[in-house]
Amino acid sequence: MLIFEIIRNEQVTEKDIEEALLLDYSSYDEYYHLETSRCFGFVRKNNYVYSMIKADGHVIAYINISPINDEAYERLRGGESDNFLCYDYLVPMEDNAVLNIYISSIVVSKKYRGQGLAKILINDAKEKYLKLLEERNITAKRVLGDAVSNGGEQILTDLHLDFLRETSRKSKVFEKTFDNKNEYEIFLKSLGEKYGKKIWYFYQLCYPRSRYRF
Repeated sequence: MLIFEIIRNEQVTEKDIEEALLLDYSSYDEYYHLETSRCFGFVRKNNYVYSMIKADGHVIAYINISPINDEAYERLRGGESDNFLCYDYLVPMEDNAVLNIYISSIVVSKKYRGQGLAKILINDAKEKYLKLLEERNITAKRVLGDAVSNGGEQILTDLHLDFLRETSRKSKVFEKTFDNKNEYEIFLKSLGEKYGKKIWYFYQLCYPRSRYRF
């Protein structure tokens, strides 16, 4: 029976990021590969970026959701690859902030696909952002994703993002915008069922299917 742990925020270490990137390397073309130092820079700027699932002490799935500045958002919205993203383009979580949110990646180890892990990560992100909204009045004006696979496209569709454009790389950009805080809150609450705050899950209790990766 598989038992796994969700780690997030300050729990994520540089070693965890190294293991998450190994999942990237087995899932994405080399064009999309990033180095550990750059990804750990994301965490130093904003430790809400990553949530990860670990089993037997190793990362088996992760999600990267990055709050970014206007310049980065417009470049990504226009179809540019996210290879340029670094520490300078991320923004910290400050009280009363209105964010641009970029859903960068969701990756599940090939060994563990089909067990609902991607949906658990999405739900965990949902709970994090709802808590930020309720406790610190941190909201968002828009959410963006760039799908480089059929699985990623399905995830962004399931998250109610709207198709925006196809890029020169043949990826597909999706977006959702919000006119006010209430619209953003409704969006968050629509993202799947609530699992609660426990960090241990049995995979039999997960959703029956998983949406692999972007």
